[in-house]
Amino acid sequence: MPQHRSLSMDRLLEWSLEHETSRAYRLAIVSAAVVAVAIFRAMFVTSLLPWLFFIPLIVLAGLVFGRGAGLYASALSTFAAGFTIADPLNPRWLSGPQWAGSLLFLVVTLALAWLAAELRSAFARYRNLAIRHANTNEELRQVEAQQHLLNEELSHRLKNVLAVVQSVVSQTLRQSTDLPSANTALSARLVALGDATTVLTANSWASADMMTLIEKVLGPHGEVGGRIIASGPSLTLDPRGALAFALALHELATNAAKYGALSNRTGRIELTWSVEDDGTKPHLHLLWEEVGGPPVVPPTRRGFGSTMIERSLKSYFRGSANMEYLPSGLRFEIDCELEAAGMAEG
Repeated sequence: MPQHRSLSMDRLLEWSLEHETSRAYRLAIVSAAVVAVAIFRAMFVTSLLPWLFFIPLIVLAGLVFGRGAGLYASALSTFAAGFTIADPLNPRWLSGPQWAGSLLFLVVTLALAWLAAELRSAFARYRNLAIRHANTNEELRQVEAQQHLLNEELSHRLKNVLAVVQSVVSQTLRQSTDLPSANTALSARLVALGDATTVLTANSWASADMMTLIEKVLGPHGEVGGRIIASGPSLTLDPRGALAFALALHELATNAAKYGALSNRTGRIELTWSVEDDGTKPHLHLLWEEVGGPPVVPPTRRGFGSTMIERSLKSYFRGSANMEYLPSGLRFEIDCELEAAGMAEG
């Protein structure tokens, strides 16, 4: 039973804190309650002390409406109680003991009203702390859920990276004729992957800006904007597309440095891309074209580079990827749906 009373009082205090009213309204309610108690006491309970029934009202006023309303209820109740026992024929209105009792009642109830208001303030502070605690717990729960999601995403992406690395290592070792050349090729390819992960990490592994990735991967092979000209609309790649594209750029640039446009002083590379809309879905068209280099001779066997560029990009981007060894220079072309390529317009 006490627990039920406590819960009821909690609800009452909750209600009063959530429904703040004006001072005039609070004083009007208290005044009406004091008058009602005074009438009840005068009409039905004449044999008891005049102040007894006002005490619960004063405490309740302090709890529900605060300090000002509680003190007002104390003063008004003292007057109302005295009025119910006043003797019109007595010049002093009340007898000496009655004045003493009224003064004692006023002092005690002022203290009770003050205490009730302090209890209300303490409950308000507790309520605010409880709300902040609940909000903090909810924020922690959301952070934990987000951390769990990030861990799962990181695990997924790490597996993808390891799968790419495993494929690179396997193809490199299979295509190399000796260990030193395999070591050199593998190191360069892992650096290209590292460049791609650097760009991705800067964007929390959500995406990679295409131009930034091009500048990062092709920078060691030549100045982008000088002998390497790159131009096209702003695009972003998803993590898998970024890794595959970085490896393809590395292989193209390495081939150009060994045999193509970057192997002499006059050649250059033109890397252009565009987004074309055929009325259904936007398509990405990307062209790598080497000009000014030595005459191109098609290779006698397909190495890792050709396999990576043609097969892997075709698989990742789910489109056409064609490489042509023209006498004027190597030409590589990709055409695929923009969405399938894991790209979006920036």
